[in-house]
Amino acid sequence: MNDGKINVVFPEGFNQSFFELVIREGKSMELFSPLPVVRKFQSSVQTLFKIPVGSESNPFLLVNGYELKFFTDLDLNCSHEITAVIELSDEVKAYKINTNQSFSRAEITALIRKFAYTMEPSQVKNLILCMQNFKAVIETSVEDTDDKSGNTNKSVSRKLNVLTDQMPKSIFIIVPIFKNEEAKEMVLDVEVELKGTEIYFTFWSSEFSVLEKQSYNCIIDDVSKKAEKLKIPFILNK
Repeated sequence: MNDGKINVVFPEGFNQSFFELVIREGKSMELFSPLPVVRKFQSSVQTLFKIPVGSESNPFLLVNGYELKFFTDLDLNCSHEITAVIELSDEVKAYKINTNQSFSRAEITALIRKFAYTMEPSQVKNLILCMQNFKAVIETSVEDTDDKSGNTNKSVSRKLNVLTDQMPKSIFIIVPIFKNEEAKEMVLDVEVELKGTEIYFTFWSSEFSVLEKQSYNCIIDDVSKKAEKLKIPFILNK
């Protein structure tokens, strides 16, 4: 410590005859910038732009497939990241369309009752009756041959023949492809198969992938138009 004079000023009324004065030498801590904070929120696609956005917040939109991320206040220490996901509707998920996942008779009956609003009443009634009175015959064929020249063939095959006359090969449903979107009509083919000794049903649709793509493009087009109207820069990675 360099020699020098130190002036000590006592408060008025100070009358102690002895006191200790501690002088420390060194540098004080430097001021530092706080770590940036990102506040993350979840939103639906429909409410993604409902928050107030000003030009000073530097908003930005990133569309990456089925996920949309809306950023604001990127240049500030506290920015916001709002995520919205384009998600299949509960109805589409329930029918397990084109997933190769099957339903037992009890499961498909429960499905029809729960989502009866997606079909015409007459179709619902017919399907439930078909499940209650379902009849089928399993034909078993056994082949066991030997041509005496060392060539043998042993095989067992089973064939399922549905006897229920009113069992439809396809059904019509009206469901939204994605959540919170307008419902669309589509045809589901009903595949009946034998697994062990149990009968199972699977739904397939040749038009589902087309409707899914069309609905996705409509959502992205709508989001793009809203971003342009609000003058929000965006990047699309479909």
